[in-house]
Amino acid sequence: MMKKKYMAGTTIGLMMTGISVCSQAMEFDFNYSGANISGTGIIETIDNGNGTFTAISGVSTAISYGTNYGTFYLVINANAPNYAYSPSGMFIYDNIVSPNSQNPLLNIYGLLFTNGKEELNIWGKGEGSPYSAWLWQPGSGYISQNDDVTFNANAVPEPPTMLLLGAGLLGLAGLVSKKKA
Repeated sequence: MMKKKYMAGTTIGLMMTGISVCSQAMEFDFNYSGANISGTGIIETIDNGNGTFTAISGVSTAISYGTNYGTFYLVINANAPNYAYSPSGMFIYDNIVSPNSQNPLLNIYGLLFTNGKEELNIWGKGEGSPYSAWLWQPGSGYISQNDDVTFNANAVPEPPTMLLLGAGLLGLAGLVSKKKA
């Protein structure tokens, strides 16, 4: 009897952990493209509890006028969910993503990435408008200033969360079948 109660408690605990983790984090893969800039990337976010998520890590690529600028890494926003200034001071960003909003997914501050030299800022311009992607380089200024960019993002299911939830459901199914037998 005690063993069954322990199993049920463990199973329910695993399920709740899976549900809790699922509601607190979301991963997005994305791509963007405009007349003179394009790239792809992925960001990991945490739930702000108000329908928005703050990106806490991520990478992006950037190709501008045929030059591949390589891999850029998300600049962490210590002021999240409020905005912050980029290391160069050329951009304002907040790294906020609004997955429940069809347009814009990114707000007017958007995401900031750097490769240690250049800075890449991708942001939304308001409902019904395209996105912007600007690339800045010290000594050269703005390499690319594109205000007519398409931005697409898709939520990526997190395998560990799905495994935890699946294990919990299998455990419950096992308890139910043992109880019937």
